[in-house]
Amino acid sequence: VVTFAKMAVLQPLLALAVCAAFAQAAAGSAVAASSAAVPSSPVPCAPEHYLNQTCFASSPELVAITAASADDCCAACSKNSSCMGWTLRGTACHLKSQVYKPGVNGPCTSAITRPKNLTGSPNIVFLICESTAGSTYQQEPAEAFLPAIADLQHTGVNFNEHYVSAPVCCPSRASIWSGRHVHRIPHQHNGIEVAGAWNNYEGLDPKYDDKISDVLARSGYTTHIAGKTDWNTGGHALFNWLQCWTMYVDFPYNASEGGFDEQPDPNPCKGWGTISKGKLTHQGDWAGVNESVKWIKDTGKQNQPFFAYQGMNIVHPPYVTSEFFYDQIPERFVSAPAWKNLQDLHPCDFQASMLKGCIPRQGEDDFYNVTRRKQNRQIYLAMIAEFSEMVGAYVEGVKQAGLYNDTVFIVTSDHGDMQFERQQFYKMVPYESSVSVPLVISGPGIKPGVNITVPTQHVALMPTIFELARVPASLWPSDLDGKSLVPILSSGSADPDSVAISQGHMADNALSWSMVRQHNHKLIVWGTGTEVDSMLYDVVKDPLEQNNLIHTLPEVAAQLNLELRKVIPYEQVSQNVAQYNLDMFKWWIGSVKDWEKDIASQSSWRSSWSPGALAAVKKWMAEPPRPKACRGNWTWPSP
Repeated sequence: VVTFAKMAVLQPLLALAVCAAFAQAAAGSAVAASSAAVPSSPVPCAPEHYLNQTCFASSPELVAITAASADDCCAACSKNSSCMGWTLRGTACHLKSQVYKPGVNGPCTSAITRPKNLTGSPNIVFLICESTAGSTYQQEPAEAFLPAIADLQHTGVNFNEHYVSAPVCCPSRASIWSGRHVHRIPHQHNGIEVAGAWNNYEGLDPKYDDKISDVLARSGYTTHIAGKTDWNTGGHALFNWLQCWTMYVDFPYNASEGGFDEQPDPNPCKGWGTISKGKLTHQGDWAGVNESVKWIKDTGKQNQPFFAYQGMNIVHPPYVTSEFFYDQIPERFVSAPAWKNLQDLHPCDFQASMLKGCIPRQGEDDFYNVTRRKQNRQIYLAMIAEFSEMVGAYVEGVKQAGLYNDTVFIVTSDHGDMQFERQQFYKMVPYESSVSVPLVISGPGIKPGVNITVPTQHVALMPTIFELARVPASLWPSDLDGKSLVPILSSGSADPDSVAISQGHMADNALSWSMVRQHNHKLIVWGTGTEVDSMLYDVVKDPLEQNNLIHTLPEVAAQLNLELRKVIPYEQVSQNVAQYNLDMFKWWIGSVKDWEKDIASQSSWRSSWSPGALAAVKKWMAEPPRPKACRGNWTWPSP
């Protein structure tokens, strides 16, 4: 017999027991309750009280129906606003209009306690750092500077070809926490209907309540969120909003003088990085680690599965580390990527390098210094080494709590970093160091020491977590884009034809782009596909993406284009972004007193701003919004 009762009093953030556990309760012995929260109407299929049969039989019945399973009975109760609980005898589902409480309004005196891990669901530790390219975890031997991460790789599954939905903070995280591609995250912002999480100003509606943690809380988990979240609309600084919205403004520039540089000072692309004394450099992240580990130890005593998340700021530029971690990086791991002549770059690469401030001005003689480039890249790896130590602190804390054998660890990054490849730092662009990130998953039931070399993607994380947590299917959001990775975790093998998708509509780009990876090849389509040439790379043979095969392998490009169109209608999306940019810029103009003065004063423009820049903005505002080809000219307007 399976029984369930809804709870009338809200207790936020306490866990709910999941419907999937009812089969165990029916086959097992006693039944008990957990003190969990219940959302307001409509109540999802998420019980939090198990009552013995005598107690439940005395409760007034609403209706009896036939149900094939506990999930069906639970779902029927969820859909009936008068139902306060249910019980299942064979196929007879009894919906209850009232539940007597022991010692309050009913004869029941049985103890109400929650058996340890009633559902069999594991604890989950989910860690997301910043700006980490997937290739960094593939260094051999990783133990040399990433010992804690290497341990998880040895005990779990390492995804070598994992891709973000968009390589910038807020859209990437919004996609992870909603399980949807960024062009499928509609919301209203400033009175404007926004079709997607296009840039760092756009993400999830703050009222969106189907995030990973929301669903887990309704399914029996205690949840803890620490550190950087950054998945809602409205974040980041004004200068970044303006960078995004003015993507299609034809700002004047002269590349000999650095071009139109939109980065605030100090610009990491032109510096040497910082190496400090001591050991730990990212104290804010460490404070979050220490607080979260303490929470895990305390929560572990409650005999209730938990979900602990921390978003770290570490690895995000500026490049800062300590002598301790800098000295841990083997010299053989550090190289300086070769740079092409600027005039030989694809026009969209030329614009990205310029907008990121990675084209030197007169007098910046050490910009092309190879030693400077190598030092920055060593600092970058050292930052990842410090993050590995944070991961190790979590693992050790879970072990000290006696929960290691019941805990799944998920470690990844929100996006990568170009690390001075293609004369760029930062992310935003469609190349491997920007869009491909590490993913390591380790824990009970997961095949150890497996390397997956087919494409996977961030939209798979939400369904993966739900399946690991045994969240009932009735509680899953209905519009997820990804497929669970659990079959890979348990078998150690993956579909060789799998596909990964990414896209970019954010700052430091001069044109929207869409990307698809399948097998060894990756296709990049800029804008609507007509403004500039697309790109095709064999990223296995050519990991730095130097040899564009778009005119050499037209059949491969055509097949990948079909796969891309199945997911992203890129012509429509690119046009939608162009319209959004203009609409949001006009909203901003209407929200300030003197927009011409305000836009000229932004720290990101610095010496790039001129009367010609303001004239270019006004010209763009007067034109119909549309994607524009990236300009490859050395100066603009051309002489």
